[in-house]
Amino acid sequence: APHKNKWIYVLDLHNRMYINKKQAGEFHHSSFTCGGPVRSAGSIVVNHGVIKQITAWSGHYRPTEDDFAEVIDFLATRGIDMSQ
Repeated sequence: APHKNKWIYVLDLHNRMYINKKQAGEFHHSSFTCGGPVRSAGSIVVNHGVIKQITAWSGHYRPTEDDFAEVIDFLATRGIDMSQ
């Protein structure tokens, strides 16, 4: 089922990306950095090593379109194909 492949991520201020399984009520975007500031946060769906969906949805951090663009840039500059 697709929801089993849904993870959450944050890109911190030092351009480190953290990804963990979504665990409602247990582990949140703010858990990665103990509530500290981040560049962006959202959800990501990966299937067989391919990013199928990535969002900038985080109720805690509320990233902007510019913040999300930083994530796409971050991934693209590291060789991740973001054309899909």
